[in-house]
Amino acid sequence: MIRITLAFWIGLVSALGYGVFQVKYEVQEMESRLVQLHRGIVGDQQAIHVLRAEWSYLNQPSRLAQLNKRHLPLGPIATSQIGRIEDVPLRTAGNPPPPAPPMVRHSPPAAPPRAVVGAAYTTPAPRR
Repeated sequence: MIRITLAFWIGLVSALGYGVFQVKYEVQEMESRLVQLHRGIVGDQQAIHVLRAEWSYLNQPSRLAQLNKRHLPLGPIATSQIGRIEDVPLRTAGNPPPPAPPMVRHSPPAAPPRAVVGAAYTTPAPRR
């Protein structure tokens, strides 16, 4: 009887020890995954910070005004350009709208495009 009880307790302690080690390794695996996720979150937050800074720079009113003057031939509206809604001809179902004129680039781009490397921006290497 003592041998059966002893064997039972040894088996129970062994099973519990195995279970504890399994839980320990699963927890370590989850902790390493959590560290990876936190690193990814920090990297994404840094990228968002850089993108917000770039967005702020790109939307500066003075910069937009320069681009407007350079690329769009806009001017003040003359009173002769203002009309009434009744003067606009109605379009019928059998009369399709005229095709849009092709887009024309007025000047070459000011700077080469930028390449994103991690959270820092660099200009691409010249082609050979």
